[in-house]
Amino acid sequence: EILKLETAVAAHVDGKFDDAEVLYRKILADEPENGEALHLMGMLCFQQNRPDEAVDHYNRAIASNPAIAKYHGNLGTVLITLRRNDEAAVHLEQALSLDPSLAEIQNSLGAVRRDTGRTDDALAAFREAVRIDPAYTQAHANLAAMLLARGNLPEALNSARAAVAADPNDLDARNILAAALAESGFRDDAEKELRFALELAPDDRETLKNLDY
Repeated sequence: EILKLETAVAAHVDGKFDDAEVLYRKILADEPENGEALHLMGMLCFQQNRPDEAVDHYNRAIASNPAIAKYHGNLGTVLITLRRNDEAAVHLEQALSLDPSLAEIQNSLGAVRRDTGRTDDALAAFREAVRIDPAYTQAHANLAAMLLARGNLPEALNSARAAVAADPNDLDARNILAAALAESGFRDDAEKELRFALELAPDDRETLKNLDY
């Protein structure tokens, strides 16, 4: 079974989703509670825009072994896309209780908390995400946007600059840095950031809107 799972994973990684699914299903026919096969099948379903099936497989993986962080984390991610934020938060928090070092899960939890109005908790999660991974562009950008919304301009600028430093080609980071610069009175610098972003993606609506095009 280990060899069969390795073959399925190889097909999955190569983008041969149909082949991978056939193999995962064969494994699960023999071992219905194979947690790793259930988890991987959940990933495959999510990649193929079948989120409800992904949720079912992740739940079954968790039932087979509740102590694996990635099972909870990936289920939480799918639940976010289904706008089931309360359920998502439960599983994201469970993932972090099992493995606090998961920066992506901290960032996802921050997004859930932000979207449900728990801004202090969201800030704490984003801060923890960038503490764990100082080069995590999205988490820096999320933190910068929240700080900017709160009027904490110096820290927002620092976070936005950290986001751009981590990935100079990230459009969201460039736009948030431009917004922080503009709010801080550095309008020429803000325009430079937006024009750089426009060079990266000439048709990006957010950048064009921010430039008043």
